[in-house]
Amino acid sequence: MNTIEVEEGWNNQAIETCDTLPNTKNEVNEKRNYYGEKYWKGTKFARPTYYKDELEKLKAHRIPVHAFFIEQRAEAVFKQIVNETGGRCEMLDINSSSSSQMLTDLVTEEILRNVRRSTKGNALVEAY
Repeated sequence: MNTIEVEEGWNNQAIETCDTLPNTKNEVNEKRNYYGEKYWKGTKFARPTYYKDELEKLKAHRIPVHAFFIEQRAEAVFKQIVNETGGRCEMLDINSSSSSQMLTDLVTEEILRNVRRSTKGNALVEAY
């Protein structure tokens, strides 16, 4: 039986879907203050997160971010994110029956592409 080796481990891509713009640092703090830090300390979100800080971590590990925006107003920010990480960006029509296939195709193609990060990976994508 042949095995497929994925280069760089399994943490080699991130997929983001969103219907709005990312929160600013001020918005993160305001929204956290609504429930109070005591509430947040008891969750997996005890530490505040900000998308630009998280983006820098992904870039440092050369992890492409693939972004699907639901609302047009998020397009510019999502395109900036994928341009900085080498990912793909597309509009996701949640009312379309083809949207789940589009997500499935993206994930499958990127997994296949990472099989060898060479012509073999691209050939697998073409065969798919």
